[in-house]
Amino acid sequence: STKLVFTKKKDFGPKFCYFQEFRTLVVDIVLATDMSQHFQQMSQINDALNNPKELDKVKVMALIVHLADISHAAKIWKLHER
Repeated sequence: STKLVFTKKKDFGPKFCYFQEFRTLVVDIVLATDMSQHFQQMSQINDALNNPKELDKVKVMALIVHLADISHAAKIWKLHER
């Protein structure tokens, strides 16, 4: 819970480790939405789809967020305004 993360107590136990891991995951996924990495990311995903044993969950999550990010421009204006 967020209360455990933001307490003033200096507890660097397991919950802090989970928070750090989660934060790193979120940062990596958000950075993967950068369009300068688009073609490299598409190439990696195509390679992974040809060999499903090498599918990386983080790359798949990053791809989902990236696709949601770039597809937003295709929405009609009324939907975009909401």
